[in-house]
Amino acid sequence: MLPNPISPYATAKLASEYYMASFFRCYGLETVCLRYFNVFGPRQDPSSPYSGVLAKFITQMLDGEAPTILGDGKQSRDFTYVDNVVEANLLACVAGAAMLPDEYSISQPHSGSTWSRHSRFSRNS
Repeated sequence: MLPNPISPYATAKLASEYYMASFFRCYGLETVCLRYFNVFGPRQDPSSPYSGVLAKFITQMLDGEAPTILGDGKQSRDFTYVDNVVEANLLACVAGAAMLPDEYSISQPHSGSTWSRHSRFSRNS
């Protein structure tokens, strides 16, 4: 299936991947694209506009509030722990031409719906 981004942000990310693939084909410049999905981990600032939903959920629940879930909560989201991102970056640094040119999604397989994620946190608190 051909990519069909629906936002300017997604279009810019896709364009950068095309640029890197082009530089590899034209000039032999080794590049690799790592796509991160909702990275979470310690010391994440829940007040940042770039903070993931998990940090915001946890902060709201620690404050005794119900987490804000937009829509019906059945939206599927993929998440990845910050240590997985570090490992992916390190592996990409040493993999060399074996990985090129390609894109890699850095996420945990099917992390679940927003509502199921909230429910798991609620049960464990």
